[in-house]
Amino acid sequence: MNWGWFTLLVLFLPFVWAVFIGAPFVPAHKQAIGDAAKLVKLSKEGRVVELGCGDGRFMQAISEKKLKCTGYEFNPFVAFIAKFRLRKFSGAEVKSANFWNIDLPEDTEVVYTFLLEKFMGRLDEKMKSEAKRLNKDLTLISYVFKIPNKKPIKEIGGVRVYRYSPNSKNS
Repeated sequence: MNWGWFTLLVLFLPFVWAVFIGAPFVPAHKQAIGDAAKLVKLSKEGRVVELGCGDGRFMQAISEKKLKCTGYEFNPFVAFIAKFRLRKFSGAEVKSANFWNIDLPEDTEVVYTFLLEKFMGRLDEKMKSEAKRLNKDLTLISYVFKIPNKKPIKEIGGVRVYRYSPNSKNS
């Protein structure tokens, strides 16, 4: 067996599989990360959750503001890079997991993501469900792609902000 090809295949498969569950790893532009970070408003006890945190660039911007954040990344190699990038921030944690299969932490107030358009309807359903489960308002910040049939409450460039309420069917 040629171990070089086997190694490349093992390293490459998580990148390919990520396309089917949310998005491939594509870093957001620095300006968009800054715009999104400015839109984050948390209570003192609140947390930002990034679904598909990639290499942790957005989480680093949040951590530099001394805010708590958790990132979920399916690709273990990219998650390792994010963990390394965020190692000096005590309020940041990266979990190597498929975010579709997790419940948001109880202290979640803001969710950030940069997914593909084809997954935004599914994300809308997840956010509605999580707002009800947590019984509180949640803010979703999405880079580039829109939630279908939902109007953002704020927009800066390609960054959109949506609100989800536990008491509303269409929130």
